[in-house]
Amino acid sequence: MKELRKGYYASIAFLDQEFGKVLDHLDSQGLSDNTLVIFLSDHGDMLWDRGLFTKGAFFYDASVRVPLLMRFPGIIPAGKRINEPVQQLDIAATCLAAAGYSKEDLNKNMPYSMDLVSFIQQGKKYENYRDYAVCEYRNTGYGTSHKYFDPPIHATMFRDQKYKLNVYHDIGANGDFNGELYDMQKDPRERKNLCNDLEYVEIKMKLMDRLMDSMVKNSVRYSGSRGGEKFFTPQKNYYGNGEK
Repeated sequence: MKELRKGYYASIAFLDQEFGKVLDHLDSQGLSDNTLVIFLSDHGDMLWDRGLFTKGAFFYDASVRVPLLMRFPGIIPAGKRINEPVQQLDIAATCLAAAGYSKEDLNKNMPYSMDLVSFIQQGKKYENYRDYAVCEYRNTGYGTSHKYFDPPIHATMFRDQKYKLNVYHDIGANGDFNGELYDMQKDPRERKNLCNDLEYVEIKMKLMDRLMDSMVKNSVRYSGSRGGEKFFTPQKNYYGNGEK
């Protein structure tokens, strides 16, 4: 494991160096002032944290929290740090806005995505400001011929500044789910699951409401897995052993 982590860190250092070359080239060609540069990753790697490797149907920060670096000279202040949760779906709106896509068209076609440049400039005053991020996982990475390794997994995550709710939905008729709830300010390493703690029932219900509301607004469709199993429709809100 030690050797694997050494290789991982070495890869990060190499990538950082190569990314710097891209920025230097833009500078040398006089293109930097008119170029929005975005650096991000699609996912992280557990590297045996919690006994897990690579990625999977879980939402621990080691897997789902990824770097997001942006450079836009004269528009984004150098060195500015943002601690708000954002989604990769926001990248499309950001690129379109930078390319001249109108605010009206963005609001019409991507009403639940944020233009991150406008958000950086305006903060919470930005009209499409969203104080949470949603993540979703369906099935494994295997093909349909390996159905045994392609179970009908449906899992979603809701994260705001304080809490993270992970929901592993039952695809059957009962609507049962297994879940995880973490106070990310008190427990950033996600060690204490509060999902079944009676003191956090109200918080869990509110987060679940917001998660389902986001899924419905974004017209999430769950027609089935690659193996053909059917998922529930998001018009129903599930809270464990029943439905609201």
